[in-house]
Amino acid sequence: MSRSTQRPAPPRRQRTEDRRPQIADAALRILASKGAAHLTAAELGREVGIADSTIFRHYRDMDEVVLAGIDRVRALLDQTFPPPEDPPLARLRALFLGRLALMHEHPAVLRLASSDRLEQVAGPEGARRLRETILRSRRYIEACLREAQARGEIPAQLDATVLGWMVRGTLQVAVASTAGPRSSESRTPEAVWEVVEALLRGARHHVTAGESP
Repeated sequence: MSRSTQRPAPPRRQRTEDRRPQIADAALRILASKGAAHLTAAELGREVGIADSTIFRHYRDMDEVVLAGIDRVRALLDQTFPPPEDPPLARLRALFLGRLALMHEHPAVLRLASSDRLEQVAGPEGARRLRETILRSRRYIEACLREAQARGEIPAQLDATVLGWMVRGTLQVAVASTAGPRSSESRTPEAVWEVVEALLRGARHHVTAGESP
């Protein structure tokens, strides 16, 4: 009597609501690491581990994939905005540290948010959403700075817009510095923020990275 052979069950298809974020995240990783020229259905399929044709069971076309990636960036960045009841400099600190933490959890997100790779493939609607996201962060930072000036925590004669450039520029450099291997000269996010806050408050609060204020 021959022994029956049991065939392995075929892999189960994932639901669209589960697969869509995987594809969107894969698109962000490809854009961040390889650039817009490599964002293809075939490359997405390899990244996710599915056939390239399966991509279009979950999205109408590549434009919709890109928009989903942009919305993913927006949603993750939105999570880093702190509670409005906190003092202004505490909110800025939380935002700064939150975005650096996001870099470690989702490395592609902040790299794309501070480069033009995502905009290259965004299309008109995607570009509008990106501009809206960037503008929200810019306005938030400047509003915190102006509120801190009104409270006497930052010199009132300093231009809040220029101070915002400093905060955002430092954040971008801090993000870039965490993208590669850590060196012995690497600063912790908290140490970097201490220097930024000391500069915002004025010379009498000056500290250097790694020292306690």
